[in-house]
Amino acid sequence: MRQPPHQPVRQIIRNGGPYLLSVMLVAGFAARIWRLFPTAAGTMGGDYALFLPNLLAGYFWYLQNGPFVLPWFSPGECGGVPFFADANVPWFSVPQALSFVLPPLTAVWLTVLGFAAIGYASTYLLARSTFACSRSAACIAGAMFLFNGFYTARMAIGHLAFHPFMLTPLLCWAILPAASRLSPAAWVLRICLAGVLVAVMLQAGMVHVVPAVVLSAGMVALIHMALAGGSARWLWSLIGALGLAAMLAAGKLAVLAAFVAVFPRDSYSLPGFPSLLDAVAMLFRTLFWQVPADAQSHLRNLTWAQDRYEFELGVGIVPVLLLGLAAIDHVRRHRTPQWRLPRRVWLPLAAGALLACVPLALNWYEPHWNGLLKSLPYFHSSSNLLRWNAAYILPATLLGGLMFDRIALPWPYARPALVGLALVLTIGASVLRDDVPEGAMRYQPAPIGTAWQAARRSGTPPPITAIAVSGVKSSQSRRGDVNANNAITVGYSHRQCYQPMFGYANENLPLANLTPTLVLREANGLLNLKNPACYLFPRENRCLPGAMFEAKDRAEVEAFVAWKPFPFAQPATLRWIILGNQLALLGVAAAILAAAAILLRALARQRAHRLR
Repeated sequence: MRQPPHQPVRQIIRNGGPYLLSVMLVAGFAARIWRLFPTAAGTMGGDYALFLPNLLAGYFWYLQNGPFVLPWFSPGECGGVPFFADANVPWFSVPQALSFVLPPLTAVWLTVLGFAAIGYASTYLLARSTFACSRSAACIAGAMFLFNGFYTARMAIGHLAFHPFMLTPLLCWAILPAASRLSPAAWVLRICLAGVLVAVMLQAGMVHVVPAVVLSAGMVALIHMALAGGSARWLWSLIGALGLAAMLAAGKLAVLAAFVAVFPRDSYSLPGFPSLLDAVAMLFRTLFWQVPADAQSHLRNLTWAQDRYEFELGVGIVPVLLLGLAAIDHVRRHRTPQWRLPRRVWLPLAAGALLACVPLALNWYEPHWNGLLKSLPYFHSSSNLLRWNAAYILPATLLGGLMFDRIALPWPYARPALVGLALVLTIGASVLRDDVPEGAMRYQPAPIGTAWQAARRSGTPPPITAIAVSGVKSSQSRRGDVNANNAITVGYSHRQCYQPMFGYANENLPLANLTPTLVLREANGLLNLKNPACYLFPRENRCLPGAMFEAKDRAEVEAFVAWKPFPFAQPATLRWIILGNQLALLGVAAAILAAAAILLRALARQRAHRLR
């Protein structure tokens, strides 16, 4: 029988439609955030005042030393500070690598957009290959994750360290089994991939969000167990990936721990909601609707004001609507529905519900419970635990896609109409959301680009020549002069830089003897620059945190201010940890190559067998 002429067109639309829609969604996300990089007034989110100068400092170091010499310290902030040990310095990261060849603002923009696209594509892959969703359901889930409020708000305000959050779906795909049984070589490849992804998160400085990512992966895996059955093999994959990530990021974690040990941030109280019911209500509003204007007023035990972006999660109302439609359809088709679930279903669902209670419990303020949390090693350095709520974003988007496939629609065009409605509601909620208040867009990034271009033309960075001050005191605001770190662009190191490792108001930063004059000027046997090794390893270098370089150290200081390394003492254990880190990197590369070779050989055999 002759095929109707319109059939090929319909087939092309069916096969290519999801890919065209995906491109349009990512382009829509780019248009959504383009206006913030920078705004029409030439400003950006306040926290880019920390990350863009850090990327520029990394570029200056790269020009002098190449990419394989660790930038232990930077002379460009606060008269000399630890650099690689700073949680907010992403030396081994995509934006830093891009800034070696592109201006930092361009590198940031490409990072934000690129990781958003990875988040969408990996959510689509996870929904299609692991959860066996339809293409339409996978597009809906991908769109909700792409436009989630957590990522857009954090990238808008300048929390660049959180850009690897969009790797969460890819991490879940790596640890969960595919539709067909995995070979040992494929399993090794997936564990290596998962370990590298978590290591990327840690190296980028996303230390406070990685636990939420792991929790999210656990919830997604338990949902998969309830729907598809199977064993808890994913748990061993996740444990292996976390162990591998710890080895790949061991150097960064060790020096960060050394920095925090000298300058602990345990003086901040942990805020929380007065009851679990309040925590649940706020979670529902921020996850499926909008952040209320009075969100902060619901918290107790505050030290610092919690800005709107700290509450942003926003996946939109679509998951709730699809869940409601699926429930109505289930009742309609089964007049007497059976609510009794088999053990293989309710047991992982119960475990998933238990995991889902963790962020709620952490954000509940009860004096004794709060005191216990504050006494624990990880939590005592936190100023809030609201970021743990990011664990709900991926499970919510996947459940929305799964519910879409469980709705039976009687009309032929009802399903495309529902897809369109879901996407319109998702994108509309994102567009209407005020990610960053206008007053928070205070940072001026233009000097960073100008300094980068000048250094690229000359091939050498401007040396740090003097200590700068401004007329804005740090006590006037939480961060003082938000553009203070831009002093690096003209060869100055600002005395009151923005450096939260010393506290949000630099309250732990020892500034004694540091004066607004030339760094090489000698007074009382001291030069006008801090010895940053004393901030990190005071015992090994026989000095107190905040000690100045001495006049006899002039040669070392001249190298330091020219963005070159200088000799300092470090613990022997740290050298072994860094060596182990390097060996782990070589081992992972060897394992990936070996597993890939085995898989390619197996594929070649299968092809040869089919051709016989």
